[in-house]
Amino acid sequence: MSIRVLLAEAHALAREGLRLVIEEDAEMDIVASVGDGKSALREVGKKYPAVVILDVSLPLLNGIEVTRLICGDPFSPRVLCMSATADSRLLSAALSAGASGYILRRHTGAELIRALHIVHDGDTYLSPAIANEVVAGYVAHHKTNGDASTLMQLTRREREILQLTTEGFDSRATGAQLGVSSKTVYSHLEHIMHKLDTHSVADLTRYAVREGVTAL
Repeated sequence: MSIRVLLAEAHALAREGLRLVIEEDAEMDIVASVGDGKSALREVGKKYPAVVILDVSLPLLNGIEVTRLICGDPFSPRVLCMSATADSRLLSAALSAGASGYILRRHTGAELIRALHIVHDGDTYLSPAIANEVVAGYVAHHKTNGDASTLMQLTRREREILQLTTEGFDSRATGAQLGVSSKTVYSHLEHIMHKLDTHSVADLTRYAVREGVTAL
């Protein structure tokens, strides 16, 4: 029986390249290939993949947030997150959200196929290039700070608005994406700025990039 895979990668050329690599394995079946987080979330509910590959910097809804939303019950798919950089904050966020693996984009091909099989079999996979350094930092951070990320002070809706705003959507466009009024978006932004002790969209953007909510 083939392994059902959903691929979510923001860049079309990279997405096509990854699809070709995965399809070389006779045991893999790509059931959906998408370019943003909202599409990934929607397709998970339609296609029931066994493994989801998520670019952590997906637009509209980032890969960490998608991971958090689809993980957590015995029937949820396994998630393999993918990033261009070995950032300890992103790894920490991915594992805390429920990811079963984390791979660097430059280490694809044979390593990607190996990671997919390991994650599908119920184990955890981390790219060797980042495992020692980043896991050590992850453990040390959580021993001293627990899960006290300021990002987790925000509600799910506030995190959605934070991402869309820092991706360049104005209040009207953000409201249209989420099905709420621009006034509601303004209200949420006020709460977000208060919680994060920020005072402008520029401040929010710097924070969002630093925490892996969005990419430059």
